[in-house]
Amino acid sequence: METKLCSEYNESITIDFIKQNEILLELFNEKTKLTISVVKALSEKNDLTDELKKFILDVYNDFIISDEKNLKTYNKLLISKPVSKVKTLPRRYGKHKLKKDIESQNGKPTNAQLTALSINKLKNIYLKLERLIISEMFSDEKKLTDENYREIRSTIDILEKKLKKIQKNN
Repeated sequence: METKLCSEYNESITIDFIKQNEILLELFNEKTKLTISVVKALSEKNDLTDELKKFILDVYNDFIISDEKNLKTYNKLLISKPVSKVKTLPRRYGKHKLKKDIESQNGKPTNAQLTALSINKLKNIYLKLERLIISEMFSDEKKLTDENYREIRSTIDILEKKLKKIQKNN
């Protein structure tokens, strides 16, 4: 009994196919600095660049359709795809996950990853200062001077003004 092979193009399934194929995954990693999971999430939000969309379509046309074994594998992925899976962004994407992603990209971080690491540093500064100030408010021991308080407030004001423009654009 011969199985009918379907050739329905699906960007998400093609990305899954690339993820499973060592050679294609290596080629993909050379082509882009993004991890395959980030590309998958961008694809589901329809935010891929035209260049990346073309690369994925080329993989489908040149590698999947042209080989019966690859097409069978592709069809298995297509059949097993959940019908209505809604993908949301992760609630947390911490320092360890970022470093793991950077390692998987041969140690070449993207601007977004570098910025996420910097935001993590900012969060740690916030937590330390918050702990220090709260402990000072509830004890008689003074660790910060009036000058320290002014410096903290002015630094926060400067940061807020600089980032306000970026926040308005998004």
